[in-house]
Amino acid sequence: MISVLLMIAVVFCFTFNGWTAKSYADTMRFTLTDVTYPTTLKVGTPFTLQGTLKGTKTITAVDIGVLNKSTGYYMPGFHFTKSGLSTKSYSISKADSALKFGTLPTGEYYYRIKATDSTGTQTVL
Repeated sequence: MISVLLMIAVVFCFTFNGWTAKSYADTMRFTLTDVTYPTTLKVGTPFTLQGTLKGTKTITAVDIGVLNKSTGYYMPGFHFTKSGLSTKSYSISKADSALKFGTLPTGEYYYRIKATDSTGTQTVL
């Protein structure tokens, strides 16, 4: 029997504007804790999202999805957006019902989390 693998890569990007502990804390707007993310999945295998997004400022929007590696576009039906938030903490598991990893076709993908805070700053985590 041949297994077909679904490859998923995670992009974590952080921007640091200074070298001191104070400026580091000021520029680190978002953090992820206890996060789970897919790396390699067998086609048809479900995956459960977990983790918490935290912001130093109020989180106003969260965008979570699966992008096709070759095109950079979201896979149809694999994109979760929540706007109108006013919180310092957001559970990534709220996107779990929208992202059915077990139904993705064979391919290579990026799993992306993007957050926006009350200053309008957007960060891809």
